[in-house]
Amino acid sequence: MWAKEEQRMTKPGAGSLIAAAVKARNMALTSKRFNANGLKDRTMVQNGCFLLNHWGAGPGYDYRQYVRGPFSTELYEDYEELRKGRFPFNDHGTEVDDALIRDLSEVMSKGAKYLEAYTAMIVARKCNPNDDIDTFRRFVLSRVPELREEVEEVLKLPGFQ
Repeated sequence: MWAKEEQRMTKPGAGSLIAAAVKARNMALTSKRFNANGLKDRTMVQNGCFLLNHWGAGPGYDYRQYVRGPFSTELYEDYEELRKGRFPFNDHGTEVDDALIRDLSEVMSKGAKYLEAYTAMIVARKCNPNDDIDTFRRFVLSRVPELREEVEEVLKLPGFQ
């Protein structure tokens, strides 16, 4: 007898948070349609949800630093459940504040590498809150040397100086 695959329940509000990240991505990259299966778009959604969580939008997820920025296994699983269920990523409503979506879109409009640097630096600052700016810069660049230009740009933002 074939075992039926059990459907996992997603975290309440997951669809709204993910839809907000997709909406911000679509606002930032108007010339490209969102690809729910594409690695670049999935990575942007992970990083976008991380920023939305960081700015207070929920539901909250636990993240760890990964190759392309913060990663949440639970968020990944929720995303996959929604994707398999043919979730309307591009057309789903969201309860996330429009101002947060616009802010996220502005960050995303600077490109995937900038978004990766920005989110990685938030995680790094949380781990190293007392480092002076030069020590912090060296620490971050030792982890993501390929993002030097983006790291230098993000370091100019309030909260990183």
